[in-house]
Amino acid sequence: MLANLLNTNEIKNSAGTEVEFGRRGSPTPNAIEYYALTEGLVTKHTLLVSHQTVGKGKLEQIQSVSIIRKTVLSTVDLVTPCTFVAQLKLTSPSGLMLTTAESANVLAELGSFMFLTGADNTFKYDGTGTGGVALLNRTL
Repeated sequence: MLANLLNTNEIKNSAGTEVEFGRRGSPTPNAIEYYALTEGLVTKHTLLVSHQTVGKGKLEQIQSVSIIRKTVLSTVDLVTPCTFVAQLKLTSPSGLMLTTAESANVLAELGSFMFLTGADNTFKYDGTGTGGVALLNRTL
């Protein structure tokens, strides 16, 4: 179960600085929403974690999603709100698996692709990991 406050380095920004979040509530029974403690009226900054079970028996799948939404003011006119969204979705064929080991493997593989470079094991918060560079620069 997630804590009411995420304030012990669970979430960091691209500078590697902690961003503290507090629990806002549950928009649905299988979801929880957090807000950045520094959130403003116009500059919303949220984390949503949700789970959904689809199918039954061997066809059962669990779909889990984590989404960060952050609204900032435009750097062009300094008044227009601009929203950025990053999400991770994990779909697990839970009806056919006895453990979450393969789910953990694909999360580790995606995380390492996004935030590491080659043999370097230093986590890159600044978007300079192999996958991070591909997303930010729209390269293939």
